[in-house]
Amino acid sequence: QTCSNCPSGHSTLHRVLEESGMKNLIQVSHHAGYEADRFTMKEDGEYCWFYGVGTTFAPAVMFNRLTNTAVSSAPIVNTVQSDIEHNLEYANLQQPYVSLSMETTYNEATREVTLDMGIYTHTTTPSAENILNVFLVQDSIKSYQVLGGSDYVHNSVFRGTLTGGAWGLLVDLKPGEVVHYKTQYTLP
Repeated sequence: QTCSNCPSGHSTLHRVLEESGMKNLIQVSHHAGYEADRFTMKEDGEYCWFYGVGTTFAPAVMFNRLTNTAVSSAPIVNTVQSDIEHNLEYANLQQPYVSLSMETTYNEATREVTLDMGIYTHTTTPSAENILNVFLVQDSIKSYQVLGGSDYVHNSVFRGTLTGGAWGLLVDLKPGEVVHYKTQYTLP
């Protein structure tokens, strides 16, 4: 909320994503800049510093945690239009390791969400240890943003995980097999 670069960075990112025509993108926005704001969660800074390999800047973007060495030495890159375009194209060309199917139900009276997920593994993953992390995000939060005003709309804001904290759950992924994960969560 205190980053004067974020509104223009968000605008550039959304424009590139819209122009790409890709519909299979899921965006998660971590408030992990130089100081905490009212949307910052403990995990945000941990992710930012981990993936930034010792450096960080705001705003920044990454796709599927992939490092496109033609653009950067880390998965996180600046919100310069050409960097976003190159990384999006690079990520889109990679063979996906898994496909996900997800079903959710919501009980409005109890505010309980039930998640039932299937993870199908297409090919051998590059690491023997694989982590599943399911994020909760919230859209349409109107709040203050430097250079965005008092009614700036914050979308895809990271609000927590359904997999036990910042680093998720260890899962055993084998090509041709499906791993199931089911959980319940009560929204605060």
